[in-house]
Amino acid sequence: MTLFDKRLKILTEHHSALLHRPNVPMSESNGIYQRYKYPVLTADHVPLDWRYDLNPSSNPFLMERLGVGAVFNAGAIKFNGKYLVIARV
Repeated sequence: MTLFDKRLKILTEHHSALLHRPNVPMSESNGIYQRYKYPVLTADHVPLDWRYDLNPSSNPFLMERLGVGAVFNAGAIKFNGKYLVIARV
């Protein structure tokens, strides 16, 4: 296994753990809205293939090509029984 493959495996595992992490409700509430411990979207939620060039020949050190600083203007809508979240990064 090459260094590229090892680094990609680590990045993929960390990203998957973030995406599958359960969100825990916080005990404080105003009685109308329930707040949660983790934000719904962060810069770390951006897909790996957007942030990294995953081609070992053009990016042998697996350097991040697109640094995402934040997520802005997140909005949600219920569509076909599911909630869709749209954001600008």
